[in-house]
This record gives sequence, structure tokens and C-alpha cells, in this order.
Amino acid sequence: LDGDLQNDPADIPRLLEVLEQGYDVVHGRRRKRQDGFWTRRLPSLAANWLVRRVTGTTVHDLGCSLRAMRRELAERLDLIGEMHRFIPVLADALGAQSVEIDVRHRPRTAGRTKYGLRRTFRVLRDLAVLASLPRGRRTPLSRFSRAAIASGILGAALMCCGIVGITGSVTVRAAFLIAAEIAWLFALAIWNLGILAEELVRAAGWERLLPLSQIVVPGGQAIRSALPPQTSPTVLEATSPPPTVIRFSQTKSPHSPIPAAPLEPQPARTGTLS
Repeated sequence: LDGDLQNDPADIPRLLEVLEQGYDVVHGRRRKRQDGFWTRRLPSLAANWLVRRVTGTTVHDLGCSLRAMRRELAERLDLIGEMHRFIPVLADALGAQSVEIDVRHRPRTAGRTKYGLRRTFRVLRDLAVLASLPRGRRTPLSRFSRAAIASGILGAALMCCGIVGITGSVTVRAAFLIAAEIAWLFALAIWNLGILAEELVRAAGWERLLPLSQIVVPGGQAIRSALPPQTSPTVLEATSPPPTVIRFSQTKSPHSPIPAAPLEPQPARTGTLS
């Protein structure tokens, strides 16, 4: 919820009501935004369109901070730096079930907006990082390598045209050779960017954003508690941790859980390993 008083806190109960229908996150959408068209609304429309095209998210108003989400999802969001602008994109990457509802928006009566040209460049930078995040088995290097290979092939074709000589003009042949060198330098730069993105993703731990399927089984906590604790040979004493259950949308799970007889949870066992 922004502190500029443009969002209406009276919409919070509506967000929670929709959240209880089984969604993981409910995004607000400022349908009747009370801002200037040329200075705020038009740039916002263009930015939202660009983010949807690059990331594939279906959320229309990514700039609306009025949203409600489940604690399990909020704890898994890795908001590094200024990634709070892309919460809908990160939630989609985690496989969360989301929905948008219209919320009220008030005219600004105090303060000034903190969005400017400098923040626009930051958004574009973070968007480029999001576009290179691994999805499935595709790593950032594999994404950049496709553009690097295409640029290298183009450079080879231009080099052949310059050597063979489409025309007898020395100027045209020299232009082909220079263009080929530029294409090869561009391919090398893209390849190095891919390697850098690969290292950044690993260093920041963003591989945790890989989409994971989570299946919720009723009574799973009792079943997990009844299992014997796992011990590790690298420690002298081991105590089974308390059972934890991470759930996303129970009502929207594509799997039909099998009813299980409730089990009495057993207390954690401690012991000394030989």
C-alpha cells in the first residue's frame, strides 16, 4: 500500500475476500487512475505492455502496489534490489494462482512522485535481468547464445560477400568487410553478456525462481510427523525438525488428493548416533 494516500484502504477487505476463494495473490488494478495522461498514464501503459511482452505475465497494472497474497508465497519471493516492481512476474514464476480486481484510485493531494528518468532506466535494467532468468532447463547463457550465433552467422555471410565481391567497387567490398567485423564484435559482446548473466543468476540465488509444482495433500502434516526423523552421519546428535507444510492454492490444485486416514502425530525423537 503506497504512502501517498492514492490507494483506498477500504479495498483491503475486498482483496482478502477474493484471496479466500483459493487464489495465492490478488492484484489491484487502477481502472480509473487519477493521474495525468501524458505524464503518468501513457508511460505506465507502455511499460506494462513491454513487461507483459517480455515476461509473459497477464497482469495489466504492475505499478499498483495494492495487493494481497498468502504468507507462503510472500516468504518465497526473492525481492533482490528493486525487484518489488515485478512481484506479479516473480509470483507467476513460482506457479502462483493470481487474479486481478478493480480498486479505487484517488488524486494525489500531497507529496511528489518518485518515478523519473533514472528509475525508468533501472526498470529496463531489471527487466533485462528477468528476461534472462532460467525457465525450465534454459539458462541465461542459452538465451544469449542464440543471438550470438545468429550475429556470428550474419558476420560470416557479410565477410563472404566482401571477399567474393558482389560488385567491382572497392568501397562496397570494404563496407561489407567492416560490417562483418561489427557483427562478429556484437556476437562476442552478446556471448560475454550471457556468461555474466549466468554468473549473476547463480551468485544471487535466482535459480530458486524455477517453477516448481507443489501438491497439497490433506493430512500431509500428520503423515510427515509420523515418519521417522532423518539423521545425518556428519553430526553427533540429530533432532527431527518440526513439520512444515507449504501450500499454494488448495482449491485450484490440478491433482485430486487421495483421502487419507488421519494419523496421530508422534513427538520428535532424539538420540545419539554412533
